[in-house]
Amino acid sequence: MKISVTLVTFAALVGFGVAVPAPAPAAHLRPSRLLDKRAPYNVYIGEHANWSTSGRTELLTMNTAACHTLGNGWPGIITAFGPDSGVTCTIYDRPGCTGSQFWPIRNPGYANLASIGWNDRIRSFVCV
Repeated sequence: MKISVTLVTFAALVGFGVAVPAPAPAAHLRPSRLLDKRAPYNVYIGEHANWSTSGRTELLTMNTAACHTLGNGWPGIITAFGPDSGVTCTIYDRPGCTGSQFWPIRNPGYANLASIGWNDRIRSFVCV
């Protein structure tokens, strides 16, 4: 009798001790193995439509598929956004890749984010 109670108790403990994996991130946020192999990658941003040189433009070189919160005076002034070929980005209107989002953005990107209602809204982004 002691053996059967011990086995039942052991079986119950083992059953409750099984680890459950965490849910996978949304498909558009999963780092791509291809991106890991080809990093670094670039994202070209501009203050004015069509990456006009009458305003500020910058080529950002990224080394990871992590969230990038914009700094250096860029939050809230981006009108043009375009990633390298083979890279897909999601843009967010709050730091830390939170808030409203728009995706997918693929090469060549958007020369005028006003066309999708995102002019001067980007605060952060993630690309895979």
